[in-house]
Amino acid sequence: MTDCPETAQAAAEKCGLEVSWGSDHLGKEMYMKTKFYVSAFEYAPSLDRNIIYSSIADHHMWFDSWPGV
Repeated sequence: MTDCPETAQAAAEKCGLEVSWGSDHLGKEMYMKTKFYVSAFEYAPSLDRNIIYSSIADHHMWFDSWPGV
């Protein structure tokens, strides 16, 4: 709810997001890119171990640091 990039970035970071800025192919029109990192594991008491969320592991965003993804 703001047009101010600094205010928007501060609000995003307060929510735990990592912020970077992008621009169009002409180097204009900055836009905010956000990333949110969270553990993909959850403790399952019935198994007495951590398990991975399959929906996260099977999603392209799991591999966001791989080239070309």
